[in-house]
Amino acid sequence: MGIKRGKSVSPSRSSVGLWFKLIIVFTLIAIGADAMLTYNKLTDSAVGCPAGGGCDIVKGSIYSEFFGIPVSLFGMGAFIAFLVLVFLAWHRDISNVLAFDWILILSGIGLLVAIYFVYIMLFVLEAICNWCFLSHFMLLFVFISAYQGRKESHR
Repeated sequence: MGIKRGKSVSPSRSSVGLWFKLIIVFTLIAIGADAMLTYNKLTDSAVGCPAGGGCDIVKGSIYSEFFGIPVSLFGMGAFIAFLVLVFLAWHRDISNVLAFDWILILSGIGLLVAIYFVYIMLFVLEAICNWCFLSHFMLLFVFISAYQGRKESHR
C-alpha cells in the first residue's frame, strides 16, 4: 500500500485559476458586445438595438469615434489584451502576479475611460446604450477579478 503521488494543486493556485477563468468569461462577453457595437458603427445598422433608442444617439455622436476609429474597437483591443495576458500566465510565460498586475493597470485605465463615457451618455447625450453599459460592467468585473486573483497569488 503505497502513497499515490500526483500533481497537487494548492488551494491558492486553484483559486487563482478561478479568477483567470472569470476574467476569460467576462472578457468574451465584452468582446461580443464590443463587436456588435463596432459592427453597428461601421455598417450604420442597429443590430440588437431598439430603433430610435439610446444606441442610435450614442452611436451617432462625436464621442463614438476617436481619430475616426470606433471607440468600441479600442475596447475590444483591451479585452483581447486581457486574454493574451491570461494565456501567457497559464503557459507560464509570465507570472500570475505580473498578468494580474497588467490586467489591473489596463482595466483601471479602461474604467476611467468608461466613467467618462457614462458621464457623456447620462449628462451630455442623455441617452443610454445598453451594449456600452454591458461592456463597461464586464470591464468592472475584470478589474475586480484581477484584484482578487492578485491577492490570491500572494498567499
